[in-house]
Order: sequence, then structure tokens, then C-alpha cells
Amino acid sequence: MRTRRFALAALTAAGVSIAHADMQAARQALSEGDYAQAVEQLEAVLAERPDDSKARFLKGLALARSGDTQAAISVFERLTGQRPDMAEAWNNLGVLRARRGSLTGARDALQRAIRIDPKHGPAQENLGDIYVALAREAYGRAGDLEEDNAIARAKREQLAAFIDNAGGSGIGAADTSGDADAGANTSAADGDSADRALVDADTPAAAVQRWADAWSAQDVAAYLGVYAEDFVPAEADSRAAWAAERRERVSSPARIEVSLGDTRIERRGDQALARFEQRYRSDTYQDVEAKALLLTETDDGWRILREGAPDTVDFTAAGDTAPTGDGDPARASADAVAADVRAALENWAEAWSDQDVQGYLDAYSDNFEPAGDRSRAAWAETRRERVQSPDWIRVELDDIRVTRGADGAVKARFEQHYESEGYSDRERKQVTLERENGGWRIIRES
Repeated sequence: MRTRRFALAALTAAGVSIAHADMQAARQALSEGDYAQAVEQLEAVLAERPDDSKARFLKGLALARSGDTQAAISVFERLTGQRPDMAEAWNNLGVLRARRGSLTGARDALQRAIRIDPKHGPAQENLGDIYVALAREAYGRAGDLEEDNAIARAKREQLAAFIDNAGGSGIGAADTSGDADAGANTSAADGDSADRALVDADTPAAAVQRWADAWSAQDVAAYLGVYAEDFVPAEADSRAAWAAERRERVSSPARIEVSLGDTRIERRGDQALARFEQRYRSDTYQDVEAKALLLTETDDGWRILREGAPDTVDFTAAGDTAPTGDGDPARASADAVAADVRAALENWAEAWSDQDVQGYLDAYSDNFEPAGDRSRAAWAETRRERVQSPDWIRVELDDIRVTRGADGAVKARFEQHYESEGYSDRERKQVTLERENGGWRIIRES
């Protein structure tokens, strides 16, 4: 029986690995403009994981950029049903409805995005464009119904002049007097502004812009929220001390303006390195400096892991990185570490599934630190009982992400699915591992 469970677990792990590879391939295809390939890869992910909102979001984005507006609308409508709290999905649905000529549908979607996130800049701007388009349409109807309505005609002309002077509506006003496709063509033809109005919630660039916007708005909570929990300050003694200092500096000035220029972003697996020119201005001080941010992908989006001058910030990820050359020993070493750590975790999950108590406990270091005040011996006895007591257990790991610290320790984050005959759960877990006796073993677990 246990042999069969092992085979099932192995097949599931293989499926997870394939889905992860498809996501990476989809992101690469999307960045290269190969939208058909991106959609194909994302459909493969969704076949394995139909509730994967990130994959569905990217599929909608790829379809929108390919010009298949109706298919993209269908994807975002399904996504907003699946994730009604996702402001970016509602924003994109609003933009796409506007392209198809449904201004009221666009308005409703954008209003929903703003109710979810009142500080969502793109949705606010897009909604303003929709109101302008609706006003122009209303004045046009009034003028058509009453040929002698000079006031309506004058307001329509004033509004048209305002739009022309402002450079046109960002979304583009759909020609609702024609068919829906004609309206979509008019909207999409107003330059690339409609594409810019689409928000990609799953990019490092979006996170960097949120960081700058929150700083400018002096929204301390949003500003600090862009930083990862394991962010390492360059100079402060601790993250808490750094956060207190930043809270003071962000909130104190009467006004702050932060803008970024010449932004370049390099992706390596679950990390991204952003380099840019930062222009800062407040009521008492202004400067321009070169800045770099190292970001890591988390369950809640991209977060800042390191910050500093470009020559002081670099990638730290242990795996899934872009190749820098066939003969790069550092990259080969990092890839090997990531592979070894994943293998160690998969062996740990397999021992747990097989209820192999000794194999399970051997995955932990002799220096393992149990939570609370328990000794390692007391913890081991409790775990022995819980591993061997159920009639059967199945443990599967998903979305394993590995990063390596400067101290040589490795952190792995993953989704853990546990099931036995009387209980099941799903949780996000983090473990810290160290090299010990020729293998990677767990020293902390949370």
C-alpha cells in the first residue's frame, strides 16, 4: 500500500514541477511578445491547477496584448469571480470592456477596483477617462435629440476641445454609434495608451512603481508593505530599527515627490534586480541618485529584499536563475544547491507519506530548534507518535522556492498539502536548512 502511495506522490510532484516550468516559460514568452506561446503554457498550468489565479491573470494579459479582447474579457470575468478581491483584475476587465464599447460595464468594473483599493492609481485614471467618454456620449445624444439644443452642442464642443488639449482619453472613447468591433478598433488605435492602462499585477516593475507611489503619497503602511519580511537593511541594526527610521522620514516632510527614470529590470527565477535613477524632492531637500532594489516573489506579490547603490546590491537566489555562461562555477554551484535542497525536502515528504519515522526524523538536524520551549527529544517523541499513528498519510509539496543567505544557510518556502484518514490541511511553510553530514537538514521550521 505504501509503495503505491509513494508512486502517486511522485507523479504529483512531477506534475507540480511541470506546472512550475510552464509558468516560467509563460513569463518568458510574455516578456518576449510571444503571446500564443504564453497562452499555451498557461493553459497547461491551469489544466493542472485550475484555481491558480496568477496563471489565469497572466493568460488574460497575454490574450489582451495579442488583440483577442473578447477572450481576455472572458478570462478576467472568470478571474474576478474566483478572486473578487483582486483590484488589478477588475481594472483590466474595465479597460477591456471599454475597448469593446461597453462604457457602463467598464465603469462598473473600475468602480469595483477602486472600492477594493482606493489608492489604485491606474483604475482611478481609467475611471476618469470613462466618465469623460460617457459625458461626451450623453451630450452627443442630447444634441441629436434636440437639434436646437445649443447648450448641449456647446458643452459637447467644449468637452471635445478639452479632450484634444489633454491629449485624448487614456482608454479611448468607444464609438458606440457603430458596432462593438468598430468601437474596439477606435479605442485600441489611440496609440499604446490602452495597453499601458492594463495592469500586470505580477511584475517586479509594478512593485517598484507601487513603492515609489506610496513614498510620494507618504502612505507609510503601503511603503513598508512593499518590503519583504526578511528584508536586510544596509545600515540599521535591525529591521525594526530601520522601519522606525523610515516611518519618521516618510511621514515628516510636508510633501514628497519621488520619480524614477531609466529603469532596467533583470529577472532570475524568483528574484528580480531593478536599477534606476531615483529623483527625490521634498519641501526641505532634493537629490538624484542611482539606486538598486533586489525583489523576491512571494505569495503576496513581489517584495523588496535588498536596497542600495547599484554596486552593492546583487542576486542572492540559489536556483532557477538565468544562465550567465556555460563556465560560470558560481551559477552552477547555486543551481546545484537549489536542486539538492529540493531533493532533501521531497525525501522528507516521502518519508512522512510512507510513515517512515526514522527517515522523517533524519531530515532534521541534531541542532534543530523546535518551536516553543520544548527540547528536541520531547519534540521527536511527539512527532514519532503523529507520524506513525494514522492508518495512512499523504504529504505533497508545491511551489518550492529556495534562497541562500550570506551565512550559508538556505531558506525554502513552499505549499504543504497534508492528508490522513481523519484530517487534511493546506498551509504555507518555511524551513531553514544547513549543510550537515553531506546533505541538507532542517534546523528551523515555521
